[in-house]
Parts: sequence; structure tokens; C-alpha cells
Amino acid sequence: MEKRKRNINLNFWVTPEEREIIKKKTTLSKRKNMSEYIRDAAICERVLVYDYDELALRDMTKEINKIGVNINQVAARVNATGNAYQDDLNYLKGEVEKIWQLQKSILSKLR
Repeated sequence: MEKRKRNINLNFWVTPEEREIIKKKTTLSKRKNMSEYIRDAAICERVLVYDYDELALRDMTKEINKIGVNINQVAARVNATGNAYQDDLNYLKGEVEKIWQLQKSILSKLR
């Protein structure tokens, strides 16, 4: 008999619901069989580990709060005057961009 390339057997337990999910994902992945799908998922897929740095989240929360206060001031001015000025809209776009940059910064630290 020919020697197997993969000669170590791994076993693990799943619920019936988990088995169905794995079967569906195997089919969607177009792998030959469930073993190939599970092996590829375990070896090739990235495993994300989230270490939510409390300080980074606190800083981001403070910055988002400041931006929210600024946006409220612009909204109050628009409500008082009935006009939305291009400078105000540009300012708000800049503030939203700051939020995205903060989020990207934190997410990059988590990777």
C-alpha cells in the first residue's frame, strides 16, 4: 500500500448545525471534500485576534466626541440661519475623514 502524504488523523466534535454550516461552506468553496476545505481553512485562512487596546479606544472615543460637538455646532448654525454654507459642508467632510482615519489607525494596530 502506498504511503499517505497526510498520515496524521485529527478529530474534533461539532454540533449538527455547525456540521451543516461546514458542509455548505465546503460546497461554496468548490473544494473536493470537507477534509480539503477544513485543512485549507485551518492552514491558509487568517485568524483574527482582537486585542482591543483600552487606551486606543478611549482616545478614539474622545476624538469622536470632539468631532460630534463640532458637527452639532455647525448643525445649530444651519438651523439658525436656514443656510448650509460650502465651508461648513467641507468642514464636516473633513471631520468625517478624521473619524475614518482614527478607525483605520486602530484597526491597523489590531492586525
